[in-house]
Amino acid sequence: MKWKPHWTRAFISHTNAAAANAARLAEALARFSIHGFVAHDAIDSGAPWRGELEDALNSAHALIALVTRDWSASHWTDQEAGWACGRGIPVIPISMGATPYGFIGDYQALPWSDDMDSLAEAFMWSYIRMDQPAGVSALVNAAIESPSFATSRRILQMLLDVPYADEEIYEAFTQGARSNDQLYDLEPQGLVDRVAEHLEHLAGQG
Repeated sequence: MKWKPHWTRAFISHTNAAAANAARLAEALARFSIHGFVAHDAIDSGAPWRGELEDALNSAHALIALVTRDWSASHWTDQEAGWACGRGIPVIPISMGATPYGFIGDYQALPWSDDMDSLAEAFMWSYIRMDQPAGVSALVNAAIESPSFATSRRILQMLLDVPYADEEIYEAFTQGARSNDQLYDLEPQGLVDRVAEHLEHLAGQG
């Protein structure tokens, strides 16, 4: 499984009927430097698909479960979700007309939305709540790799609201911000400095 380097790795578990929506979500998650694994798109024709699935499940940082009405009829989705629960990684269900059950029923589900940007942002906040160091690090990395002023501005606004940072996160942000002109040339001036001050303050509380 070839994940994008330095990106957060999210396995998107879905039924065949939800494959198109899984691909849409993966595209939206890329804005936050989240590599969404969608089996139909990620596994090359002729590749050993079961081994690819296992590799992706073993190396993912989180699992997103698109819980549709036909979820329980799938031969794979329950096993994929159970695999992630067994590894102890964050599992974030998204309800698409059905309620999560079993082990993933313990997690608060996000409601599906056709507004992909809002759904991707909701995933980020859920990920941060479940694993603060990894979630905030992912958001910092998304800022550092931001491809546009609009994306930079939104991610920086989110970083102003994060509840956690450590010295490593603070250093990663301050160093990375110097290498991306979509951050250091951003208008209005001062937003990057405000985020740096916020992260430094949080790191000092640790």
